[in-house]
Amino acid sequence: MVLVYLAVLGTALTITVALASAAVVLRVGSWLVGRPIGSVDGWLIGAAFATLGILPWPALLALARALLLPGKRESFRVENRSVGPAVVTIAALDEEEAIAPLVRDFADSPGVAEVIVVDNGSTDGTRALAAAAGARVVHEERRGYGRACIRALCEGLRSKRPIVVLCEGDQTFRADDLEKLLPYLKHADLVIGSRTHGALLNGDSQIDSFFALGNVFVAKLLQFRYWDWTIGGRLRLTDVGCTYRAIRAEALRQILPALEVGGNHFGPHMVMAALEHGLRVVEVPVTFWKRVGSSKGGSVSWGTGFRLGLAMIWHILTYRVRMATGGAPRADGPVAEAQTLRVLFLATRDGHHPDAAGGDIQTWEYARYLAASGHSVTLLAAASAGSADDEVVEGVRIVRLGGVLSLWLRTFLYYMRFCRGRYDVVVAEGIGGSRIPRLAPLYVREPIITEWRQIYAKIFAHQYPRVLTGPLNTLEAITAWLHRDTYLLAFTSEWQEAFQSLGFKRDRIFQVPISIREDWLNGNGAQPATAPTVVWIGKFHRYKCPHHLILAMTEVVKEVPNARLILAGRRTDPRYEGELLRLADSLHLGDRVEVRFNISDEAKRALLRHARTLALPSAVEGFGIVILEANASGVPVIASTGVPEDAVRDGHNGLRYPFGDVRALARGLIRLLTDDALHATLSSRGRIFAGQFAWESVGKQFESVVKLAAARRRADGVAVARSGE
Repeated sequence: MVLVYLAVLGTALTITVALASAAVVLRVGSWLVGRPIGSVDGWLIGAAFATLGILPWPALLALARALLLPGKRESFRVENRSVGPAVVTIAALDEEEAIAPLVRDFADSPGVAEVIVVDNGSTDGTRALAAAAGARVVHEERRGYGRACIRALCEGLRSKRPIVVLCEGDQTFRADDLEKLLPYLKHADLVIGSRTHGALLNGDSQIDSFFALGNVFVAKLLQFRYWDWTIGGRLRLTDVGCTYRAIRAEALRQILPALEVGGNHFGPHMVMAALEHGLRVVEVPVTFWKRVGSSKGGSVSWGTGFRLGLAMIWHILTYRVRMATGGAPRADGPVAEAQTLRVLFLATRDGHHPDAAGGDIQTWEYARYLAASGHSVTLLAAASAGSADDEVVEGVRIVRLGGVLSLWLRTFLYYMRFCRGRYDVVVAEGIGGSRIPRLAPLYVREPIITEWRQIYAKIFAHQYPRVLTGPLNTLEAITAWLHRDTYLLAFTSEWQEAFQSLGFKRDRIFQVPISIREDWLNGNGAQPATAPTVVWIGKFHRYKCPHHLILAMTEVVKEVPNARLILAGRRTDPRYEGELLRLADSLHLGDRVEVRFNISDEAKRALLRHARTLALPSAVEGFGIVILEANASGVPVIASTGVPEDAVRDGHNGLRYPFGDVRALARGLIRLLTDDALHATLSSRGRIFAGQFAWESVGKQFESVVKLAAARRRADGVAVARSGE
């Protein structure tokens, strides 16, 4: 609707210019020919001004009604909540002249339990003077007014006080006004100050008519966005730039994951986040005094203030506040480290997608762990039939963007509009399930953690016609080159070494294994199966080579006549699936080989409970989460050398054989089916092996990489900021 209104306004201006131009032409023509043309030019001028004055207003009213009306207003219910002791947080940058008296002013105020100063990179004595005055001082390395305010709010929440107060360190605000702000928190969630009341302004303050009127105008625009026809708005607002505000801790916990503006337009952004989350916001006039020291914000000059006003207006008109995902920071969790990270995942499928495979599930487990640890997590993925476009599942916000084949383009468009610059870290697939690489380093500004599950050359060779393998290998090489400066995840030490051949830098490759959910590790004390059943589980891709198992079964049944093979997985290649069935029939194994398609998770668990061994004859595997699921169920694994040795260790949790050696595969299967002592040893060791990959343990390893990427970005930002000083 904003674009519609702008289009109507543009049309009105175009018509006005056209009519006025016609009037001017007529007037000039009349002067040239020396004859009057009557009052036509006057009528044209009148029509021009009428067009400009009348036409835009219906569109403006429609804009207010259709876009800015928030819907039916909920009835107000009075809550007399207690207002406990407050923690005052002060954002400061080079405030050595003002900080000490300000800290003492708040520390001596009744109802203030603690004062925290967040230093945003001061080069003077601000930190030392604040600490000497009794404040707890925290350093926020990332430059920016908004970032300092967000860090201050995080520290306030960490203090476990019921009320968090935010203000600036230049003595423009005084502790006396807390007596106005705090009482309103009996009924409201957020109380913000207003500096636009002349009776309360110190004559030497930096507020003049330009800044006062500008603040009122932008404030009314924000109020208009949340218009309510009954009372004129969900709040009365006259000032969008006032830092002085107080918020209840439980309300701050709701909105903190949604706060993401690091610049000077943080003020209206926080108000919008509060309103979007249904909080009650009240504005209270406060006194405003002459600042001590030099200004660093919008009041530096009229030009700076004008640019800041434009940024606020654009933000109010276009920004869609990202709702908190449920992974709000906890006072005993990530907030204790004052780092609530915003992490964006660019995945192919979320964990609840019906076609989610091992890599998709592992990405989902990483995201789920971060959300459970208090970080704000968003995952962009493909949609499926009946799935919601935007929902929160297990603390993770899932945004589904359509089909898999168009995901690369949809991801780019969505990121540029809603995500760019609003996250601390982006986790992206390099090449894999999305078929078409996203090439994220070309447009993502944040640090990227790349998921590269294996080198795909062998997969391309087995899966596609020879004419395509060359171009596909080239595509992988180009994609790897684009991701060469990102942080790379490797499931095993073998892949950690191998990925260097693609051009990835050794010091940026981190080994983080796959994980297994705790429910697989609990309650798996059942006795191993005795029936000679061999199971293969996976997608029916050629490179996974289940046909090797059918060939090996011709030898197995000679030694173990009642042996059975069950191939279970998701349908992906109907031609190959038909070849498997025909191969079994041609070898007279039709009654010994069973194929099960699209089995559920429960069916997979039941299958493993009754299996003697799991076989993985793949040409290449990143790791294979089914290995851990089998080991957790007491089932040893026989794997080809295409499976990393970190996943299956010969004689420890299974057996290994050279890829493609069907006879060696058959011999290994016979051993596992007939040697009870060997089977019992591998089964016992396999359970212990699977326990090393518990969800929480692996999640912590992944979180450490995310924090490292975010920390290095902050360090780089500080270096750049200091180099420009």
